Order: sequence, then C-alpha cells, then structure tokens
Amino acid sequence: MSSLGILLNSVPQGLSSIVKHRLFGYFFKSGLIALALLIVVAISSWFVGGFAGSSIAAILPDFGAKNPGLLKWTGRLTTFILAFILFKYLVLIATGPLMSAMSEKIENKHASGMKRLSMSFTYSMYRGIKLSMRNLAFELILTLLILAINLIPMLSIVVPILLFLVQAYYAGIGVMDYTLERFKSVRETTRFARNNRIMTIGYGSIYLVLLLIPIMGVFLSPVITTAISTHGTLDILLKSHT
Repeated sequence: MSSLGILLNSVPQGLSSIVKHRLFGYFFKSGLIALALLIVVAISSWFVGGFAGSSIAAILPDFGAKNPGLLKWTGRLTTFILAFILFKYLVLIATGPLMSAMSEKIENKHASGMKRLSMSFTYSMYRGIKLSMRNLAFELILTLLILAINLIPMLSIVVPILLFLVQAYYAGIGVMDYTLERFKSVRETTRFARNNRIMTIGYGSIYLVLLLIPIMGVFLSPVITTAISTHGTLDILLKSHT
C-alpha cells in the first residue's frame, strides 16, 4: 500500500482506537496544557506586536504619523503569524509525554512486537525539544525564503500554499515522532519523514487544520492526530520490520 493509502486508512483506525481504548481523558489533559499555552502566546503576541508597530513608527516618524493604526496592526499580524509557528512547537513539546504515552498504549493494543529503544522520561523530553528546535530552525529559514518569493508578482499566488505545506511537513514530523521515538534516532526519524513525505504532510495538515479551530482545536488536534499517525507510522515500520 502506498503512503497515501496508509494515510487514508489510518484515519478511521485512529478515530476508532480513541473510542475502543477509551482514550478520552487525553483530550482533557493535553487540551488544558495547550489552552494555557494559547492564552500566554496570544496575550504576549498582542503586546509584542503593538510594541513592534510603535517601534517602527518611531523609526519612520513621517509614515508613522500618517498611519499609526496600520503600523500597529501590521506589527500584531506579523507577530501572530510567528507566534502561531512557535505555538505549534510549544504544544508538540508540552504535550509530548502525554501523546507518547497514548501512542504507546495504542501500539501495545496491537502488539507490534518490534524492538524498542531504551529511553527515560528525561531523554524523551530532551529528544522532543531537540527535534522541535531543529524543525523550527529549518521551517523559519524556508518560510523566509518563501516570503521572498512574494516579491515576485507572478509567483506570489503560490506563497500561501507553499507556507502551509512547509508548516504541515514539519508538524507531521513532530506528530509522528511520538511513535518513532521508540524505534528510531532523530536522524533516522527525519529520514523516515523524507521517505514518506505525503504521509508526513498529510498528518501535519490534519494537525494544523484542527489546531486552527477556535478553542476546541487545542483539545482535538494533539489527540486525534497522534492516534491516526500512530497507526500509519506503525504500518510502515511493521512492513520494513518483516
């Protein structure tokens, strides 16, 4: 079965696992963590964005005097975009222990029988932070390069699509690592994601779309995406294991 087929097949499997194995408690636990982060990031970005706009107005006094509101809202919008990128990784890191435990519970129910890496809770947190920082760095570089394309009128139409695909790809790596951390090193995980790009982008897209749902998204996104990605990731691992 192709990566796309595994991706599509894992959606009903993951949703079924949540119900079958009574994993509803993870919605509440991970959701509270993500909601707290959302409130902190939203408030911080509002004030930082306003400050950024005021600072630009001070540097460009003539333009700032004519367009004070525009600069302030531009600063806030830019800050919100950057804050969303950061928020995504904060959620991946902060909910990591819970999502890893849930992924492992799903795997145990299916008895994969594959040899796991020996890993402590501390190392698991360290690994999650390391992978997230790596992904964040690459994502910011690619985001800046894509935004530069926006300066070319004929190509600006593809910028939103490319930005979403980049965000989805790196979010997908983070989500799949809740399963892959038990079997592969960070380098092997990134190679696995590269070799299964369609599946990686697919899981990342689901994660981002759900996360964009006001309030409820922070409760739904981590659990649903982890459940379905666990099935898809295990399917590919099992095929290479046999």
